[in-house]
Amino acid sequence: ALKAALGKTSAVKVGNGVLSVVGVQNIQGDAMQLKVRGEDRHTFDLSFNLQVAYKWMGANFDAGMQRAEGSVQVSDFTDATSLRSEKCPPKVRAEFPAAAGLDEAKRKQVEGAIGTGSWPPPDGSLMAEVMARMEGFVKDLTRVTTQKNRSSDDGE
Repeated sequence: ALKAALGKTSAVKVGNGVLSVVGVQNIQGDAMQLKVRGEDRHTFDLSFNLQVAYKWMGANFDAGMQRAEGSVQVSDFTDATSLRSEKCPPKVRAEFPAAAGLDEAKRKQVEGAIGTGSWPPPDGSLMAEVMARMEGFVKDLTRVTTQKNRSSDDGE
């Protein structure tokens, strides 16, 4: 469910190009459903890697579409994570070695647009879009686990 949610992250416009999530890899961790005082509760501790790409049109027609890739690692995404405040944020780290090949102004734009410098990420950044998908995952967790529980009960 998390991979599906993150895979739908909206791209953000950066200068004359677009920054987007092009892959979700290495989702690791645990998730559990508990019953507390008769209520279903969920606990999870997850980490994942996002493959990101910045695509832009080259300076001239012959250069065509250009592409630079990097990754964003997110860890400590838990049921206690505060997505909309700086209290108890996930750990986020970006690696964008291809940005070194960009001119200085474009490199700064792309790095800023990733939005890993603070939590919560700035509006309009790629991480703000990712955060919205993380929130959607948390909201859908109950629905997804309930469906899985029903299907496993039907199989008995």
